[in-house]
Amino acid sequence: DYFEGLGKPQEAGDRYRKNTTNESPEISENAQLGVMRCLAATASWGDLASLADKIIGGSGASDRLLMAAYNARGDVKLNKDKKPLDAHLDYLRGVVQLSKGVESREHEYALAQAARSAAMYAMSPGTTAEDKNTYRDRAGRLGGELLHFYRNSVWKDQVKKAIEDIK
Repeated sequence: DYFEGLGKPQEAGDRYRKNTTNESPEISENAQLGVMRCLAATASWGDLASLADKIIGGSGASDRLLMAAYNARGDVKLNKDKKPLDAHLDYLRGVVQLSKGVESREHEYALAQAARSAAMYAMSPGTTAEDKNTYRDRAGRLGGELLHFYRNSVWKDQVKKAIEDIK
């Protein structure tokens, strides 16, 4: 959407909402994806969680839409709830939702955030040495997958830094 590209997520979200019930499944799906991106950009965590849960609990959602919904739940748990392990598990659900091998913006984001949240959990106070090593390794493997599928990912530097920051 034009407004999303201008950094105006509220206006973009309003436009996307008008098309979420469009007769065309493609237009409707793209609108729902846009609404979720805009809710995340405006930190509207309650609305984002509700929409994600509705999509996950419903039937007939595409793999891409399910990936985005799991990513959205991960965003809520990471940013609002400050629970990196819970977020990590949702991002992983987004990663494994890719069943047809079709690369997408949502899959790229799921891999990146799964790696970052694993690294964040490894650095969390109270994490055991064993868990720290396990999640450091997991973050590294997920970061490797990100680079394998998305060599020029916009997230690669953030993932690399998150892994390097594990002490």
